[in-house]
Amino acid sequence: MLRWLGVSGSGYYEWRRRPQSATAARREALKKLIMVIFEMSDQTYGYRRIHAALRRSGHGWSPELVRALVRQLGPQPCQPRPWRHNLTDQDPAARRIPDLLRRDLTATAPGVKMVGSGSRREFHPPAPTEPCFVETGESFVFFLQIQRTR
Repeated sequence: MLRWLGVSGSGYYEWRRRPQSATAARREALKKLIMVIFEMSDQTYGYRRIHAALRRSGHGWSPELVRALVRQLGPQPCQPRPWRHNLTDQDPAARRIPDLLRRDLTATAPGVKMVGSGSRREFHPPAPTEPCFVETGESFVFFLQIQRTR
């Protein structure tokens, strides 16, 4: 096989005994750092964020080198979907509130259908196209007050 490669036997064995170069040693250290950062990020960082984390910690490797080593190591980042509030789950045992207007908010005359917003401090009737929101501490809730008039 050495003859087929065009390499002498003594040259091959000298190459095998040669110590690791400084560049190869730095790359191996960088590979370990890359995997530590990847694991600390719960396997969500890609090469751009890994490079940014390395820069923040004082290492000055190029993004191309980091990208090549990440590709060589093969970690696959996973971006989980963010948790979102879901306010549409209803209690099946709860009494349904009747829809007296049948979702028709157009009035035939002034004072027939009244829509307004309220809070604990004050009451201001909104403009017809103005949405009404109440802050709950965690988020905002759309608030619609319907009053039956006769």
